[in-house]
Amino acid sequence: MPSERELIQRIHDDVAKLTQAAADAPVLYEHVMREATAEHKKRVGAADAEYQRATSDYQTAYEQQNSAATEAYQQRATAIRVRHTEALAAAIGDYDSRKEGIRHAIETLTSMTGLLAAPWSATEWAEWSPATPQGSSDVPDISALFTRIGALRETGTWDEIAMPALIPFPGDKALLFEVDGDHRATAIQAMQSVLLRTLATFPAGKLRFTFLDPVGQGQNVASLLRLGKDD
Repeated sequence: MPSERELIQRIHDDVAKLTQAAADAPVLYEHVMREATAEHKKRVGAADAEYQRATSDYQTAYEQQNSAATEAYQQRATAIRVRHTEALAAAIGDYDSRKEGIRHAIETLTSMTGLLAAPWSATEWAEWSPATPQGSSDVPDISALFTRIGALRETGTWDEIAMPALIPFPGDKALLFEVDGDHRATAIQAMQSVLLRTLATFPAGKLRFTFLDPVGQGQNVASLLRLGKDD
């Protein structure tokens, strides 16, 4: 068993150690804090470097993908424009071909029908002479089947096509104009045009008119009434 003196010495030594530890604690704290701070800065620096590297990689990847997408878009847009140009050229070529076919058919019809299909402004009317009966022919007498009442016009994006508007008159059906009061004058002019064209294109002696004009009292067909005097 230690003596009293030894116990006192041991206590004195422990107190000295505690005193020295208390004195060394600030220094140890500073040392530990310096190491912790250095480690923190090191890790922050590494994390920042990794962030910068990743950001640079992402930016590079984004720019590469954006460039590739832009190039692909431009290539597809160019291909689409080329196909559109080719398709448009083909469509225009087909349109022109069909248009020429239609115009040729209209010219053929106009040539076959003569004054029947010609507008009143046509120069052919200046050389008009009374029609004569046709002999036997393979070509039917179209003037005995159809009469022009105007023109049919089809207006498209690139052009306009017009052709005579022909109706089967005279024939086994009647021609009736149904209009209101505002268009009565137009209907009368159309009727007069049909009558005059029929008269001009039929052979002499092949046509007979019967006029009933109770409202106009004959004024609507006055220009044709004198034909009765020469019958």
